[in-house]
Amino acid sequence: RFASIASHDLQEPVRKILAFGSRLQSEATGLTLGAQDHLKRMLAASARLQRLVNDLLQYARVTSRGGAFTQVDLAQVVHD
Repeated sequence: RFASIASHDLQEPVRKILAFGSRLQSEATGLTLGAQDHLKRMLAASARLQRLVNDLLQYARVTSRGGAFTQVDLAQVVHD
Protein backbone atom coordinates (compact mmCIF):
# COMPACT_ATOMS: atom_id res chain seq x y z
CA ARG A 1 0.00 0.00 0.00
CA PHE A 2 2.85 2.38 0.86
CA ALA A 3 4.58 1.78 -2.49
CA SER A 4 1.36 2.52 -4.36
CA ILE A 5 0.69 5.76 -2.48
CA ALA A 6 4.30 6.92 -2.74
CA SER A 7 4.51 6.24 -6.47
CA HIS A 8 1.27 8.11 -7.16
CA ASP A 9 2.44 11.10 -5.11
CA LEU A 10 5.81 11.18 -6.90
CA GLN A 11 4.42 11.02 -10.43
CA GLU A 12 3.19 14.62 -10.66
CA PRO A 13 6.43 16.35 -9.56
CA VAL A 14 8.46 14.16 -11.93
CA ARG A 15 6.11 15.01 -14.81
CA LYS A 16 6.51 18.72 -14.03
CA ILE A 17 10.31 18.47 -13.98
CA LEU A 18 10.28 16.71 -17.34
CA ALA A 19 7.74 19.08 -18.88
CA PHE A 20 9.39 22.31 -17.76
CA GLY A 21 12.87 20.94 -18.41
CA SER A 22 11.90 20.03 -21.97
CA ARG A 23 10.32 23.44 -22.48
CA LEU A 24 13.44 25.13 -21.15
CA GLN A 25 15.63 23.00 -23.40
CA SER A 26 13.64 23.95 -26.49
CA GLU A 27 13.53 27.67 -25.63
CA ALA A 28 17.04 28.19 -24.26
CA THR A 29 19.20 28.90 -27.29
CA GLY A 30 21.82 31.01 -25.50
CA LEU A 31 22.92 28.52 -22.86
CA THR A 32 26.58 27.74 -22.44
CA LEU A 33 27.73 24.22 -23.26
CA GLY A 34 28.03 23.53 -19.54
CA ALA A 35 24.47 24.70 -18.88
CA GLN A 36 23.19 22.61 -21.80
CA ASP A 37 24.98 19.59 -20.34
CA HIS A 38 23.42 20.22 -16.90
CA LEU A 39 19.97 20.48 -18.45
CA LYS A 40 20.50 17.30 -20.46
CA ARG A 41 21.61 15.43 -17.33
CA MET A 42 18.64 16.76 -15.35
CA LEU A 43 16.21 15.53 -18.00
CA ALA A 44 17.90 12.12 -18.19
CA ALA A 45 17.82 11.74 -14.40
CA SER A 46 14.17 12.81 -14.34
CA ALA A 47 13.31 10.22 -17.00
CA ARG A 48 15.08 7.54 -14.94
CA LEU A 49 13.16 8.64 -11.85
CA GLN A 50 9.90 8.46 -13.79
CA ARG A 51 10.71 4.88 -14.84
CA LEU A 52 11.54 3.98 -11.23
CA VAL A 53 8.27 5.46 -9.98
CA ASN A 54 6.32 3.58 -12.64
CA ASP A 55 8.15 0.36 -11.78
CA LEU A 56 7.37 0.92 -8.11
CA LEU A 57 3.70 1.32 -8.97
CA GLN A 58 3.76 -1.87 -11.05
CA TYR A 59 5.44 -3.70 -8.18
CA ALA A 60 2.80 -2.48 -5.76
CA ARG A 61 0.06 -3.71 -8.09
CA VAL A 62 1.66 -7.12 -8.54
CA THR A 63 2.12 -7.68 -4.83
CA SER A 64 -1.38 -6.47 -3.96
CA ARG A 65 -3.38 -7.94 -6.86
CA GLY A 66 -1.22 -10.76 -8.08
CA GLY A 67 -1.01 -11.45 -11.75
CA ALA A 68 0.11 -13.83 -14.40
CA PHE A 69 3.78 -14.28 -15.05
CA THR A 70 5.10 -13.14 -18.41
CA GLN A 71 8.28 -13.95 -20.24
CA VAL A 72 10.89 -11.22 -20.36
CA ASP A 73 14.03 -10.72 -22.37
CA LEU A 74 16.75 -10.96 -19.72
CA ALA A 75 19.27 -9.33 -22.02
CA GLN A 76 17.02 -6.26 -22.17
CA VAL A 77 16.54 -6.30 -18.38
CA VAL A 78 20.30 -6.39 -17.86
CA HIS A 79 20.75 -3.63 -20.46
CA ASP A 80 18.17 -1.42 -18.73
